[in-house]
Order: sequence, then C-alpha cells, then structure tokens
Amino acid sequence: MEQLGEVASVSSSQLLCIIRNKESYYESFFMKKKDGAPREINPPKPELAEIQLRLKNYLQKRLKWTNAVHGGIPKRSIITNAERHMGKLWVANLDISKFFPSTKPAQIESALQRAGCSTPVANLFAELTTFRNGLPQGSPTSTILSNLVLEPMDSQFLRLCHRNSLTYTRYIDDITISGDINLNPFYSAFIKIIQSSGFEVQTKKVHITPHSQRQVVTGLVVNDRLRPTGEFLSNLKRAIRRCWNGPEEIAIAAAEEGHEPREFIRSLCGKVNHVKSVDPKLGRKIRALCTKIPHL
Repeated sequence: MEQLGEVASVSSSQLLCIIRNKESYYESFFMKKKDGAPREINPPKPELAEIQLRLKNYLQKRLKWTNAVHGGIPKRSIITNAERHMGKLWVANLDISKFFPSTKPAQIESALQRAGCSTPVANLFAELTTFRNGLPQGSPTSTILSNLVLEPMDSQFLRLCHRNSLTYTRYIDDITISGDINLNPFYSAFIKIIQSSGFEVQTKKVHITPHSQRQVVTGLVVNDRLRPTGEFLSNLKRAIRRCWNGPEEIAIAAAEEGHEPREFIRSLCGKVNHVKSVDPKLGRKIRALCTKIPHL
C-alpha cells in the first residue's frame, strides 16, 4: 500500500479510507443513451479524481500501445482511428455491450499483473479505480485500464487481420476492421474473439458495409476522404454549447464521454480542428463557439 500511496501522493490511511467508503467518493446520475436506455455515470469526486489522475499518468508513462489502439492515448483520437480505414472496399464495425460496467476488478487485476504489477499492488489499484464491481464511466483511469484489459483481445484481432491483410483499430470499445475482401465470412470469428475475452457484442450495432454504401468509423465517413457526418457535427456543437455553462457542466459532459475534463476539452479542440481542415468556413464557425467556453 505504501508503494501505491507514493505514486498517488497520499498516505496509506487515506487510501484505506477511500477503499472502505467508496460510495461517498463518487457522484451518481443517469443519462439517456441514443436508443433512450439509461446510462449510469459515476464520476469520482475531486479528491479521488486527483488520485486517479496521478495513477493514470503513472501508467501512461510506462505503457506502450500498438498502433491499433486510439482511445485515451496522447496524440490519438477518433480521427486517427478513422484514418486507418479510408478507401477500403469493406468496413466492419462492432461494439462491446455494456463495456464499462462489464469490466470487472478481477480482469483489471490480471491486466495490471501482465503489465508488471505485483499481486498486492494490482489488487489495491483495482480497488481504487473500480466502483460497484465495474469501471466507473467518467473516471480518469477508466479508459487506460480498459485498454490494458483489452490487450489480449487486440492481439487476437491483429493476428487474424495480419493473416488476411486486414486493418484493425479500436477506440475504447468501438472495434473496426477493414480491408479489400468481403468481411461477412469473418462475422463469427469477430464475435468469437470478443466473447473469448469475456465480453458480449451488441449485435444490433454490428455493421459490415461495402464501399458502395456510406462507411462510418467513430462518426466520420471514410469512403474516399475523412469527413464528419451530420450527427458528428450536431453532437460536437451540442457538446461545445454545454461547456458554456462552466466547469461543473464540462465535468458532467466529460463524464458522459468517459473522459476527465482536460482530456475532454482537448478532444473537442481536435474535432473542431478536423472539421476546419475539411471545411474551413464551417470549421471557423464551430471554432467561434469554443471561444465562449470559460475554461478556454
């Protein structure tokens, strides 16, 4: 516990207090998903958020990621994720069902041990970063831990794709495979890899799309050039306007996206810059909206 306390810059007694009283260190509210179903958001309160941010930074400096992983990685984004699939004859999109609450403490402990943590440190780390037996959406550590947990799944997908000259990327729990051969025959193999990793697939969100139809990857059309969809632009404007209401609303919006506030603002700026590169006039209009964000 002392070792983890040094990383988090807190005493062992403080860590023990947090672990024993987790409920008092998290907010809890519900937001509607696109399909109308409720999604529970559990951002940590400031004291725990700062500790988790230090733990995240500690891991970020020590871990290396393949070029397939794009969520929560510095200088990578939904844009770098989508770029890998431009101009392909076929694109497959898959989504892990209820990913954050389905990621259990035992999976996190195993992932941390694979990364070199001792069993006691991995156990404490998992205790400090999980809530109600899952990864809390809105926590600074949730994305990087999800990447760590999904490394074995990434390896399976990369081997399959290498054998068949396909491209694989993942943005948190959004999985994309593309190539110049029909991907429909691989449907069962894709599902099996996800299930063997301990997760389920949202079958309604599995799409295998030929180049003759609009191919979308993390909100961006990838058929011939990278361009935002109407939904992407609407969501971006809505997110920016929400941030006009100050730090508290920024924190809530960030939590809904699975980010911490600073990461969320950087993500918004990256999206705006991308729109500007595709459509300078539209990009300037959206960028003007950002000037009203107090944080900026």
